Amino acid sequence: MFLVIVLNVFGHLTRPSCNFALRILKCLVQCALQQDGHLSEPHERLLKDFPIDIRTVRRAFDIDPDITIYAVCPKCSFTHKPTQTRSGVDVYPSRCQYVRYRGGKSCGAALTKRKVQNGHSVRSPVRPFAYQSFPSFVAGLMSRPGLEEILDKAWEGSGKEDKWDIWDGSVVRELEGPDKKPFSDRPDGEARLVWSLSLDWFNPYMNKAAGKSASVGSMAMICLNLPPSIRCKPENIYTNVIPGPREPKTDAVNNFLRPLVDDLLPCWEKGTWYKRTHSYPNGRRVSSALCALIADLPGARKAGGGIGTKGDFISPYFTNQRRKDVNNIDQSVSNW
Repeated sequence: MFLVIVLNVFGHLTRPSCNFALRILKCLVQCALQQDGHLSEPHERLLKDFPIDIRTVRRAFDIDPDITIYAVCPKCSFTHKPTQTRSGVDVYPSRCQYVRYRGGKSCGAALTKRKVQNGHSVRSPVRPFAYQSFPSFVAGLMSRPGLEEILDKAWEGSGKEDKWDIWDGSVVRELEGPDKKPFSDRPDGEARLVWSLSLDWFNPYMNKAAGKSASVGSMAMICLNLPPSIRCKPENIYTNVIPGPREPKTDAVNNFLRPLVDDLLPCWEKGTWYKRTHSYPNGRRVSSALCALIADLPGARKAGGGIGTKGDFISPYFTNQRRKDVNNIDQSVSNW
């Protein structure tokens, strides 16, 4: 089983191929344990419990990320967090409960469909959104050998006059923390991490003129404390996928950002205490700050709450200045 999990994690072997390898291993073990064509009772129990699905092996090794499946409304894109029963089954509301305006009616769109889970008939999301816990991802970073020293070393400075990286500038080092002190002024033993957020959408069916058209989003965060050479490696990127088949409109992106904001807020205000890390067996506190947004113009406006690309006004403080008068902006800017 260890051989297959290594191929899956490090060799990026697909699930069907891993399941085939597990079945072959089970046959080899059965042939090795057979004596005169018969199996003893302990050997029969061993083969009965032998896993044939890579998902079972991943759960046994506890390497899967901490994932919460939200039910997304197919109409308004509002995300509904599940509640768990004693049997460990996720429970979702059957209809969307989102009310856009105070005193208005709820959306009411169907959220779930019937499926069998753990031998029970349950309601499964029609449009699921798998959200990865941010503190859990940081815990994975802090448990890797040698990585904590690299994360802490970023604050020492490069001493370069040329600007090759964000750490060669002054923006991150002058960032103000929640206590109104420089974020770089960290207490002894505490880790301070700086992150960037990338928001973008793409067509999973490729951009073909005669092909299928859909829009799936990526919500990724990169730890800027890491050197540029390893910063964008897949294992170092915190990633969530915004489900399609279409891109959320205007403020509907907030529904997918809400779980991330709920995780980031305590990480920023008080930090997260981890009972044990690789370099600190007695535990240490880790604080995180989101300081950069990387996106195209539509994505940046949706994430930052700006006016859309088809807006009529240049500035909310000077609403009479329209796009057609942009050539006279030098004459009107003093009135803003």
